[in-house]
Amino acid sequence: MKRDKHEVMRALAGRGIPCGAVLDTAEVLDDPHLRERGMVFDLDHPTRGRFAMIGSPLRMSDSPTEASPAPLYGEHTEEVLTTLAGYTPEDVRRFREQGIV
Repeated sequence: MKRDKHEVMRALAGRGIPCGAVLDTAEVLDDPHLRERGMVFDLDHPTRGRFAMIGSPLRMSDSPTEASPAPLYGEHTEEVLTTLAGYTPEDVRRFREQGIV
């Protein structure tokens, strides 16, 4: 006789044995409680489309986190080169023409 995990957890907890469910990824992403708490949410990605994602387990009122999709290949190249590396937009244009970036 196969018993579901909730039945097993109730039986163990009823005997004073600490226990908890072990969920696979699909179960976590479909859990209504986790969605309601914002731990699982949908994210829009420019090439993949909309998909479910697990959020940060850390919740700090003074340091909120915001999820964003991973950058596409080369998406921030110009920004990195001009703001962090000190190149001019003309330098970056030249790098592109020369096939450097």
